[in-house]
Amino acid sequence: MKALTRTQKQEKELEIVRAATRVLEQRGFDALTMEEVAREAGLAKGTLFLYYKHKEDLILAVFSAMAETLGQTLGAIAAAELAPEEMLNRTVHALPSIKSRAELGLPELIEDLCQLKDGLVIIGGT
Repeated sequence: MKALTRTQKQEKELEIVRAATRVLEQRGFDALTMEEVAREAGLAKGTLFLYYKHKEDLILAVFSAMAETLGQTLGAIAAAELAPEEMLNRTVHALPSIKSRAELGLPELIEDLCQLKDGLVIIGGT
C-alpha cells in the first residue's frame, strides 16, 4: 500500500476532526468514543489511533480548529482598519458565522459565545 502524501494526511486529519465534531454534536463529550469517531470518519479504529492517540488529543484538535476559525475571522476584521465602533460591530456580528463555519459540536461553548454577543449588543445599545 502506498504511503499518504502530506496533503492527504492533512485532509484525513480534517475529516477526523469533522467526524469528531459530528459525534460531539450528537452525543456530547462524555459519550464520545474513539470507535464511534472512527466509524463516523469511515476509518478503522487503528487508523484513527495513528492520528490521535487519546480522546483528549482529538478534542484538543477540535478546539484548535475552533480557535483557528475564530482567529481568521477576527484577523480579517482587524485587517480592515475600521473605526473602533465598526470593528466591534463586525466582531459581534461575526460570532454566529463562526458557529456555522466551524461546524464544531460544542454547543455549550457556542451558546456562551452567542450570549456574549447578545450581551455586547445590549451593552453597546445603552
